[in-house]
Amino acid sequence: MGGRSYYALDLSLWDDQTKPSLKFYIDPASGKVYSSTTPEGKSFDAIKYMGQSWSKPTVAWVNWQGKRKLVMFVGGGYDAGGNDGNANNGGYEQVSYAQSNKIGSGVYMFDAENGDLLWWASNLATTANTGATMALKTNMQYSVVSRINAVDRNGDGLVDHLYFGDLGGQLWRVDINNGSNPQQFAQAAQLLDLQNNKPSDLTDANLRFYEAPIFSVYGYGANSLAVLSIATTNRSLPISDQSAGVVFNLFDNDVTQVSFSTRDMAANNKNLVAYAQLPKYGELTMVNRPQYGWYAKLSNQQKVMDEPVVINKNLYVSIFDPIAQEGRVADCSIGVQGLSSVRRFCLPYGVCEKSADLTTTLKLGKGILPVTIGAGTTSNGVTTRQILGEVQPIVTRPKMCSQVPKPRGVKLCH
Repeated sequence: MGGRSYYALDLSLWDDQTKPSLKFYIDPASGKVYSSTTPEGKSFDAIKYMGQSWSKPTVAWVNWQGKRKLVMFVGGGYDAGGNDGNANNGGYEQVSYAQSNKIGSGVYMFDAENGDLLWWASNLATTANTGATMALKTNMQYSVVSRINAVDRNGDGLVDHLYFGDLGGQLWRVDINNGSNPQQFAQAAQLLDLQNNKPSDLTDANLRFYEAPIFSVYGYGANSLAVLSIATTNRSLPISDQSAGVVFNLFDNDVTQVSFSTRDMAANNKNLVAYAQLPKYGELTMVNRPQYGWYAKLSNQQKVMDEPVVINKNLYVSIFDPIAQEGRVADCSIGVQGLSSVRRFCLPYGVCEKSADLTTTLKLGKGILPVTIGAGTTSNGVTTRQILGEVQPIVTRPKMCSQVPKPRGVKLCH
């Protein structure tokens, strides 16, 4: 791993005779953005705080200073040690790391046409001498390495909310004001803080969010509910770190309200989750529904290494077990260690509306494998939902699964 830059290529004229051209190049090392219009580079000192470029760019539309603009959101990046976070021998490469340098913290918004930095949010954020047009100073002080999940709440084609977690175990929502007043472009709300306030049975010190939260909505009208599904893990040290992952499903009741605006959170300055009141999976019932969300702690050293998948009130999570017996590698041997499997949870309350067996898992195979959901057809023409992957061996789950003809697919029956 390594590298801190982002490159954008222009493919609009790409054919057999014309090669792709460089649209822009974001270089945190020099603090400049190079583009076809400014080949000498344009200075943005704010990008010098970026770490390794782990965050997959999210391209979306916003109302920027009264005009519709295509922008690119990225997380601040990964701190791997050293003065610039690019040493690969420190930082979050260690099992225990208390970050204080704020490298890679927060989120950046660039102009998707020329790479100019328009806005950023961080504990370090300021417009003074940074080149940014606007900034939001918040308590974001830990590396953000996931993609930024951009949500259009009202269907007007403009992003209203950004969701992301950081490696300090904090979950954030940024509310974007698509009005014409640039002084009120965005506000931030901290939804979860495992760094300073967490359920009492979560004793592991390393509760990090490497992947973006999945956003889903349930119910209608005034009774609608938004759920954020995210899991802690350690992608840096998936085998040597002995901590267990935790799957969180947090309720966001604000964004489903028609009257909600960014100024609500700024005025109230509140968090959404009462941490001590988060019930644990296994203690949930349809009668006593959780108010703020719920969590499920995994066993032993199990970790969630990819984004979960939500479909039709079901949450599918790929779980990597580095010490599974079937994934063991003999001493002095070369091989793929660990075993990946899929586990299903019911949303939004953690309790299924219909009777289902959730006690077993579906094996995907050795190593770290993602969960992919697709559609399939049975021999009698019935469309089914399938989990796709390197399934080895194919296993049959009572009441839930049956083998399908293709060796790479397993059908889940509900």
